[in-house]
Amino acid sequence: MRRIKLAIIGVFALGIALIAQTMPAQASGTYTGAEEICTTGGGCGSAGGVLQRNGHYYMMTVAHITTPAALGSDVYAYHPTFHYVGKLAYRSTTKDLALIDMGTSIPGAKLRISDATTFTTPPGYVIPSVAQIASVPTGADWAYYNSICTTGWSSGSTAIKTKCGYADNTISGDCNTDTCGIQAYSGYIGAANDTGASGSPVWQPKPDGTVRLLGFMSNCIQTLPCSAALFRPVYLFPTYNWSTAETLAGYPTGAGGQILL
Repeated sequence: MRRIKLAIIGVFALGIALIAQTMPAQASGTYTGAEEICTTGGGCGSAGGVLQRNGHYYMMTVAHITTPAALGSDVYAYHPTFHYVGKLAYRSTTKDLALIDMGTSIPGAKLRISDATTFTTPPGYVIPSVAQIASVPTGADWAYYNSICTTGWSSGSTAIKTKCGYADNTISGDCNTDTCGIQAYSGYIGAANDTGASGSPVWQPKPDGTVRLLGFMSNCIQTLPCSAALFRPVYLFPTYNWSTAETLAGYPTGAGGQILL
């Protein structure tokens, strides 16, 4: 795979450090697979998808939005209402992966992409605001330069934002290993026009109105607003070999897991 060295001038900000929560934990609202989250003692960003592992269900995101919170810290979602999500159970700072334990009840594994009824992506596919995740890749088997999109919250916004671009292997290093690239068609890409968008789900629109979950936004390329970015592919999560240092005490180490559709 072709590699071009580009300076990564900016990385998505870690988000605003949380003040210790004084509000009681609330039951999680209807999960739609794209959430703005904040970690007690850490930062804020976006997350999504559902990974089943050892009888628990996890929301996936990138590790740096949880730093410097300790493993086991509480995680809250802020939109559309404030509610308790779960706790930080796994974090790899080397691969920039994290798993938020949402408990043992099965959440709906869909993807919210818009506040409107539908969202039209290039090349004209109409996707419902809460889209069905029809598939996930097991490797970098999507076609480069085909349309892909990213959905998340920008810092200070209460509206979910989706922007589309195309998969681009010229900026991604080695997508088969740990990072993949996305370029904007024009302007900025994703919700990455300001801080808070790290962890935004990256997905591929399908002609039938379903989506394919590809990964989670990790690094901005060049300066904000980003015209290109890197994302962590979703297929890293079920195969990553979690070490003891990366795992909350009482949780199983090692690889394993299944992404729910």
